[in-house]
Amino acid sequence: LPLHENPAEFFVHRLKEGDKQKKMGVNQEQEQQKTMNPPSRPEWASSARDFVIVWLNGVRHEVKVSPGTTTLRFLRLMGLTGSKLGCGEGGCGACTIVVLTKEDNAIQVSSVNACLTPMCSLDGCGLLTVEGLVGTSREPHAVQQRLADFFGSQCGFCTPGIVMALYAIIQNGQRPGTKSFDGNLCRCTGYRPILDAAQSMMAKTTTTLSSTTSLGEDIEDLHRSCTATKVRAYPTIPKDEVILPESVASRRFDALAIFAAEEGNAWYRPTTMRELLELKATHPQAKIVSGNTEIGIETKFKHRRYPVLVSLAALPELRRISFHETTFLVVGGAATLTSLLAYCEEKKKTTGASILAVAQMLEWFASTQIRNVATLAGNVATASPISDMNPLLVSLGATLELRSLRGGPRVVDVRDFFTAYRTVDLRPDEIIAKIHIPLKAQRLAFVSPFKQAKRREDDISIVTSGMFVELQPSSSTTKKNTNGHSDDNSDDNTGSSSKKEEWLVRDCGIAFGGVAPTTIAAKKTMAHLLGKVWSLETVEAAATTLRKETALEANVPGGMAEYRQTLCLSFLRKFFVQVSLDLATRRTKDEPAAPPIDARDASAADTFLNCDKPDTSGSQRWPKFTHLPLEPNLEPNSSPSRKNKKKNTTSSRRAPVGEPVPHRSALVQVTGEAVYADDVLPKSTDDVSHAALVLTTVAKGTVRHVDATDALQMKGVLGFYSAKDVKGSNKIGAVVHDEEIFVTGRVTAAGQPLALVVATSQEVALEAARLVKVDYADLHEQAVMTIDDAIRADSFMGAYHELSCGKSFDDAVAGEDVVIVEDTVYVGAQEHFYLECNSTVCFPLEEGGMRVVSSTQNPSKTQTFVASALGVPAAKVSCSAKRLGGGFGGKETRSVFLAAAVAVAADALKRPIKLTVDRDVDMAITGTRHPFKGVYKVAANRDDGRIVAADVWLYANGGYSLDLSQAVMDRALFHVENAYKIANLTVRGRICKTATASNTAFRGFGGPQGMFVCESFMSHVADALGLPEHQVRRGVKQRKRKSVANLLVCVAKVHRRRRLRTHLGVGHSQAVVMSLFLFLSLFSS
Repeated sequence: LPLHENPAEFFVHRLKEGDKQKKMGVNQEQEQQKTMNPPSRPEWASSARDFVIVWLNGVRHEVKVSPGTTTLRFLRLMGLTGSKLGCGEGGCGACTIVVLTKEDNAIQVSSVNACLTPMCSLDGCGLLTVEGLVGTSREPHAVQQRLADFFGSQCGFCTPGIVMALYAIIQNGQRPGTKSFDGNLCRCTGYRPILDAAQSMMAKTTTTLSSTTSLGEDIEDLHRSCTATKVRAYPTIPKDEVILPESVASRRFDALAIFAAEEGNAWYRPTTMRELLELKATHPQAKIVSGNTEIGIETKFKHRRYPVLVSLAALPELRRISFHETTFLVVGGAATLTSLLAYCEEKKKTTGASILAVAQMLEWFASTQIRNVATLAGNVATASPISDMNPLLVSLGATLELRSLRGGPRVVDVRDFFTAYRTVDLRPDEIIAKIHIPLKAQRLAFVSPFKQAKRREDDISIVTSGMFVELQPSSSTTKKNTNGHSDDNSDDNTGSSSKKEEWLVRDCGIAFGGVAPTTIAAKKTMAHLLGKVWSLETVEAAATTLRKETALEANVPGGMAEYRQTLCLSFLRKFFVQVSLDLATRRTKDEPAAPPIDARDASAADTFLNCDKPDTSGSQRWPKFTHLPLEPNLEPNSSPSRKNKKKNTTSSRRAPVGEPVPHRSALVQVTGEAVYADDVLPKSTDDVSHAALVLTTVAKGTVRHVDATDALQMKGVLGFYSAKDVKGSNKIGAVVHDEEIFVTGRVTAAGQPLALVVATSQEVALEAARLVKVDYADLHEQAVMTIDDAIRADSFMGAYHELSCGKSFDDAVAGEDVVIVEDTVYVGAQEHFYLECNSTVCFPLEEGGMRVVSSTQNPSKTQTFVASALGVPAAKVSCSAKRLGGGFGGKETRSVFLAAAVAVAADALKRPIKLTVDRDVDMAITGTRHPFKGVYKVAANRDDGRIVAADVWLYANGGYSLDLSQAVMDRALFHVENAYKIANLTVRGRICKTATASNTAFRGFGGPQGMFVCESFMSHVADALGLPEHQVRRGVKQRKRKSVANLLVCVAKVHRRRRLRTHLGVGHSQAVVMSLFLFLSLFSS
C-alpha cells in the first residue's frame, strides 16, 4: 500500500473503489444476484451431508452453518469468547485455535486463524480453544500457568492466541522462539516475558545464558526471579495425549453439500476428481477454498460474494507431494505450504538446489497459522505481484498442470501464467491440479531466493526474487604481450598463445516480484548473461540492463521506487557473491578457479533466508556483590493459582518493591476467561442488537441527502439513526466542542459518522450500512490533506504558542564565529494498534438512563457526553470499563463519540445495542500519533560545537478537529530542548487543520516529536562541523532538574506574560492547572 501521512487517505481510496463497484450498472448487479442463488445442484449433492461434524473441546457437535461463517464467528456465538477478533485478516493471531486432523493414522496438531477459517472446512476435525485447555478441576493447563508465572500478559487480549500457538508448538515438538510466534502479535509486553515462558517449557540447551559472566551478574538474576535462572528452574512441559475419535475423523472424507438459501451460496466438498471437474464445468464462477486466506479477505474487506465455494479436503490425490523420477518435484493443488515445507526440509540435502531454495523461502512465507492451511496453488492463482514464491517458480521454469472436464491436462509455464494485474491464464472451468518444479540437480546448478520486507516474520515483501544459474567450464584464447601481461584486445601478433580456463553461463533464470503489476522474468538480463563469462564484469554489465528492465516511475503504487529498483540490483550482486563462493567449494581440482571474492564482500552472500535468525536475548550487567541486597524467596508454589491465592503476596523476607507478583488478571487472561467489551452478550441467543456505522466517503463536501430506504427494507434491520434522533446535544469534543456525533451538513474528512444502522446481527448491520446512499454537494473544493497543504492554505486551528529564552537568533549570533544549519524534518503518523478494536455496549435503563460498557480509557468523559447526547443528567448514565485490550491514548477521546452514537440508538429502540468496529474502520476513523513538521535554524560555535542559538517552527497535523492537539503541541514545544539547555532559543507551534481523521493522544503526547527535531539539528550541527555527534551533545549545557517550587514560579511567570493563555475560552485557573500539568510532566520525564 502507498505510504501515507494518515491512513484516512487510503480509506478514502477504498471507499471510492467501493463506489465504483456500486456504479457498475443495474444489469451487472442483476446478473450477480442471479448467481447468488445456487444453480442446479449436482446429483451427488442430494445424498451428501448438509451439516458439519466437529470435535470441539472434547465434545462432538453436529451443526448447520452458513458457508460464509468463520470459525471465530461460530465459537463466539456459542459463548466461547476466549478467541479474540483482532484484525480479521489473519495478521495478529489473537484468534488462534488448534485444529486436530488424522493423517496416516496419526493426529496432526495445527494452529490456525479462526477469523479466516470457514467453519465448513473443519468438518471431521477436532477443535481446541483456550477454554478447552482448562482441566475438569478448573485448574489452568501447564502452558497457561507458565505464561502467567513469567508475567507474559499485560492487556491480555492477545494472550489466548499466544497460549494456543504455544500449545501447538509443544505438541509438535518444536523449539519455541521468535520464529515460532511469526503469526502472533503482542502490543504490550515487548515479547521478552513470552519468550522466557516459551523457552522454559522445552528441554534446556547449553546455549542458555549463564547468570554470571566476567562482567558481573545479570541485574535481573540478583534475586533469581526471572530470565536465565528462572528458565532453568522450571520443568519441561510434556506433550498431551490428544484425542480425535474415529467417528469424527472418518467423516472428513464424506461428501458435503451445505446450502444457505437466505445468503444465496453453497459449500461443496466432492470426493472424486470427476465430481470436482463437473462442479467447475457447471459453476464456472465457483471458487476453490483451502485456507480461505485470499477469499476471506475479499469477502470481508472488498465485500465480494461467491455463490459456490468448493473444498478439496476430501481429495487425497490433490494433497500429495512427490518426485517425478529425478527431474521434478510434483506438488498437488491442495497440498498445504506446511506440508510442502516439511517435505522440502526432509529432502533438501539429498536432492537438487531447487528444494533448498523452496524451503528457504517457505520458512518465511506468511505465518505458521497461514502456512498450515494455505496452498501453493492458491498462492499462484491469486497472482499477487509481490508473491514470495511466484518469482522463484518463474526463475526455475516451473509449469502448471491444469485440469478441466472438457479436455485433457493443459500445461502452462508459470512465467506465462500471469497475464495482467491479478489476472491469470486459467479458464473458468479449470483447476490447478499439480505444480511441477524442476529440481536443478546438476552439480553446477545454483538457485537462490531473495526477499526484502520490513520484518522477517509474516510481512509482505517489498521486492522478492528468484535466481538460477547453471555454469560450465570452458576456455578462451588470450595473448601475452611482450611484457608478459594479458591483452585480449591487442592487435599485436607477436607473443605466444595460451588457454585461460573460465566459467560460462550455460543456463539461467531471473524473476522479480514487486516491480511490476505481475511477476516478471528479467528476459533481457537473462539474455545478456547466457553464454557469457561468469565474472564480476559480466554481472555489472547485466546490472545495467536490469536497471532499465526494472525501471519504476516515481509515483509508482507502493512508493519507494528508487529503493525497490536498487533492491533488484542488490539481489543480483548478492547472487553473484553466493554463487562464486559456492562454486569455489564445488569445483574439482581440474576445473577453473571460481571468480575471486574480496573478503570484505563475502558477507553479501548472507540473507535472512539462508541464515538462521539468532535467538532474541538481552541482559544488563551489574557489579558483583559479595552478598545479595535482598534475600530471595522463590518457592515453587509462589505462583498464583486458583487453589491458594494467598501465595500471590509479598514475601516476609523481601520488601514489597522488587517482589515479582503477577497481576491479578493473569490467570483469567491465559485461560480466556477475561471479559472485554466485545465479550459482553456474545451468544446468538443473547438479547442484544448490533450496530454498524455509516461513514462519509469524501474528504470535503456537503451532505445533501441521505437515503436509507434500501437498508431499512433489508431483512433483520431494526432501525436507522442520525442527528435528528439525538434528543440532547449533537456537539462533542475533547476540549472544544468542534465535532458532531452524527455529521449534519459540512463534511470535513472521510470516515466521519453520518448515521448508525441497527440490525439483528453484525453481518446484517454491516451489509445494510453499505446500502445507505449519500448524496454530496460542493465536491469541487480541494481538500487539505497534509501539513504542507495546510501551510499553503493557511489552514490552522487552536492557538499560536511561542516560547523563548535569552536573545533573539540574530542578536545571539552577532559577533560570534558560528556555523548556521537550516533544514526541515518530518515525523510521520503512527497507529496506536491496540489489539482490541473499539467496542461499546449500551443498556437502556428506566427514566431515560443508560448503562454503558465501553473499551475506553476515559469512562468519565464517556459518561458526560452520553448524558449530553441523551439530554439527561450525568447521574443517570454509568460507564464501566473492566479492562481494555490496549489503548495507548487512542481510546482516550476517540472512543467517546462511538459510545454516544450507540446510546442514541439504544435509547430510541429501548434495547441493548452493541457496536464493535472492524480493524480497517477503527484505523481510519480514530486518528494516529500526530505527524509533525519541524523547521529549524541553528547556530553553533565553530571551535567547540557549542549551540549558540536556535530558532524552531513546529507544525502538527491535528486532523479535522482540535481534540487534544493543543496540549500535544505544547508538550512538543517544551521538549524541543530535550535534555539540553540552549541559552538562546525561540520555538513556535501551529496546529494544522486537515481533511483527515482527528489525531489524538499517544504515548509521549508530543514529547517524542519535539525531541526528534532537537536530535535532528544536533546531528546536523555535528555533520556540518565534522565533529562526533556525542561531542556536540556533551558540549551543550545539560538541563538542570528544577524543584516543584521553581516550576510553580515558572508557571506564574509564563501566565503573567500570557505566553500559554489560549483563546479557547479556558479560564485562568484552568490554564494554570493545565500548564502545571505540562511542566510536571516535563519534570518527571
